[in-house]
Amino acid sequence: ALLGFFQDRVGYDAFRIAGWVRVCFAALVIADRLLLTIDFDWFFNSDLLPYEATSEDPNLSHSHSLFEYSPDNYHVYWGVHVLAIVQAFLLLLGCAPKFQLICGHVYMLAFHYHNKIIWDGEDVMFRLWSFFLLFLPLHRITIYDGFGRLTREEQKKTDTWPIWPFRLWQLELCFIYAGAGFGKLSNERWQNG
Repeated sequence: ALLGFFQDRVGYDAFRIAGWVRVCFAALVIADRLLLTIDFDWFFNSDLLPYEATSEDPNLSHSHSLFEYSPDNYHVYWGVHVLAIVQAFLLLLGCAPKFQLICGHVYMLAFHYHNKIIWDGEDVMFRLWSFFLLFLPLHRITIYDGFGRLTREEQKKTDTWPIWPFRLWQLELCFIYAGAGFGKLSNERWQNG
């Protein structure tokens, strides 16, 4: 039973779920990047968080950012930011989704390794989800198949995928909820209402 939990195969219905997860994830990334645009210059192109100071954080000592090669170039920061938005939009459409995920992950790491000050647990979750999405079947619910409307019947019957990437996603979500629950139980304010 435990082997089947990780080694079974899934069909077209799971493909649709993975496709919609991809679409929702891309929409969240787009919203996140567009909200970051509001204060982008203040965070990255002012003296508030210069790369020389924020990259010295001991938590980032073994991390590398794209910005270390051009820490004061205003155009590099904006270029990476705009590329992240464009590639998230292409991910939403399903255009070469694995490539868009890898590039988006690199862009996320570039900003997250720039500093640790403005990022929190949700941003770490974005990185985890972009990694887990790499293993899911992302070739359905795309612009090419009319977001699921144009899939042929023989594809629906013959396509399969291993279930273990879905199980990794489920286990990660269980850990998130368990960690949040234990965090609230250990906090006196939450215990007392």
